[in-house]
Amino acid sequence: MILAIVAGFVTMFVLAGLFHLVLMKEYFIAKAGNMSSISYALLSYGILSILMSYMYPMMSRTGSVIRDGLIFGILIGLICRVPWEVLEIGYGRGDWGFVITEGVWHSIEEGVAGIVIAMIYARGGTAS
Repeated sequence: MILAIVAGFVTMFVLAGLFHLVLMKEYFIAKAGNMSSISYALLSYGILSILMSYMYPMMSRTGSVIRDGLIFGILIGLICRVPWEVLEIGYGRGDWGFVITEGVWHSIEEGVAGIVIAMIYARGGTAS
């Protein structure tokens, strides 16, 4: 499980950095203002990778490691981001475009991490 946690963390953190700080930097500064502290990003992705690595072995399998990991990751991304961003609209700090952007992005990001975690478990990683 440790390898799955580390690999999931690195995958999501690198993808998040590329997306938020390189590809879409101006968009996120315009929508959300200053980027939050790196320490909170580290903590957030650490928690997410621990939870994903713990939960993945509990899901039912379809026989395809890539499909299982992708579906798992997409669901995690949607569950984690979309409700939060809708709440931000209620606080006056967001809009539906941001909800869609974050929902789609985190489905991709966590989907890739889900594949990585699934592949580690498929190659003999255990939940212990």
